[in-house]
Amino acid sequence: MEQLPDDVLLEVMRHLDVPDLFACRLVSKRLGSLALHADVWRHRRFGSDYKHFGWQCTVLRLAPCLDALSVYAQVPTAETGCLQATTTTRCAVARLELSVFEGGAMLAAAIIRHQEALGRLRRLRIYFYEVSQAEGVALLATVVQTSGLTKLDLEEQPSCRSLVESMLRHTAVPVVSSLRSFRCSSFSTFTEHFVHFMLRVHAATLEEVFLDGRLLSTSTLTAPLLSGMPNLRQLKCTLVPELNALAACESLRVVSFTVRDEMRSAAAGRSALALLSHSTQLQEVELSFLHFTRSPEPDVLRFFGDFISALASSGRSHLRSLSIRASGISCDRKELQPLWDALLAALPSLPALRRLAVDAPSDALLLGITPVIAPALQRLLLGPWPLRRREYLRCAHAWLHMDAVNHLHAVNPSLQLLARAKLDYYCRGLSPCGVCQLGCHLSLRDSNSIEKYFIFDLLWVIIPRNNPCM
Repeated sequence: MEQLPDDVLLEVMRHLDVPDLFACRLVSKRLGSLALHADVWRHRRFGSDYKHFGWQCTVLRLAPCLDALSVYAQVPTAETGCLQATTTTRCAVARLELSVFEGGAMLAAAIIRHQEALGRLRRLRIYFYEVSQAEGVALLATVVQTSGLTKLDLEEQPSCRSLVESMLRHTAVPVVSSLRSFRCSSFSTFTEHFVHFMLRVHAATLEEVFLDGRLLSTSTLTAPLLSGMPNLRQLKCTLVPELNALAACESLRVVSFTVRDEMRSAAAGRSALALLSHSTQLQEVELSFLHFTRSPEPDVLRFFGDFISALASSGRSHLRSLSIRASGISCDRKELQPLWDALLAALPSLPALRRLAVDAPSDALLLGITPVIAPALQRLLLGPWPLRRREYLRCAHAWLHMDAVNHLHAVNPSLQLLARAKLDYYCRGLSPCGVCQLGCHLSLRDSNSIEKYFIFDLLWVIIPRNNPCM
């Protein structure tokens, strides 16, 4: 082994776990030196979970760098390990993930400043857990002034509008645009002031913006800020007014909208429809429809269907991927038919569409998809049923017993069909579904090679073409 060159040993050591890697320091001086080489550590993720329990202090003291570090920022106790070492370590990380609890904001801010000084920090994710408004604002002030970040992800940012406004007015250090990706999971009237500040100062570099939230925002400032970004490529957000201004954004390729029934008469709904109607540059669209109270009234489904129809109204669509998530609608599967009628009517005007994902597809939809109306379609992804799940197919085997699925396969010989289901070909365990109790398609049951794909941030399993039941 002593005759092997360093680069070969480094490649082997990259695949050792942390205990074995530190054990190399006891073998020889050469291996001990290589065990602390940056190439051995730069790809590693390290956290506060059970897998790394007992090694936090050693890693923070000896490791030269990490790809990612995850820390629970809280008031230090005897059980919280080496929290203070996170503010003095020489281990430089590229990605920092902080879970901030009550009393931990000052520690989190110190960790961020320390990693910024070490020079590798590019991505930052913060989860806020029961953090007071004052603590939250102090931490956000540090985030605003952190230079060199390319990705920022804020989970459950505290609602503290007035304090944030005051903090931003007194921010003394000029902020240089660097973010390429920004996400706020709690976008609303209470957090929009901070969000707008980040969108404004990082407008020159932002390419991806994700603004999720359970509460609606009626601000007329959000969309103009987005439309002024020269490199904006991907947008995911709840609907806000004046989204139609983004139709002129030539760089925009991917949009994902959350559409709620209460937006029917709102300016945000109308502006989003106008955007989809006039945007010919879009290549991927995801529409998530939400209606929780009871079976949707006809005008609600018409409103949702209008978003599908809008995609086809430009007449020059370049759309390659469309996802329609209807599992957030509280209804039976058959009640969604107006959505699928709108989709079948729109498909001939989407000649470039290659990938289509739908929740709770009706038999009529599956029977209606042919190479004539969807000539470029290569993949059809079948998602879960709506919230009121009176029907649910638990495995790929169950899909094979649907006449509509067999017809779809027959008339679309090159179409690949995938489903979410239970991510298995055949039900396992003591309570199989009714279809698996029939005892047919045993080759699926005995298969050990399940083809899975990661698409739309979810795992999918291929529905094989039907063979005679055995």
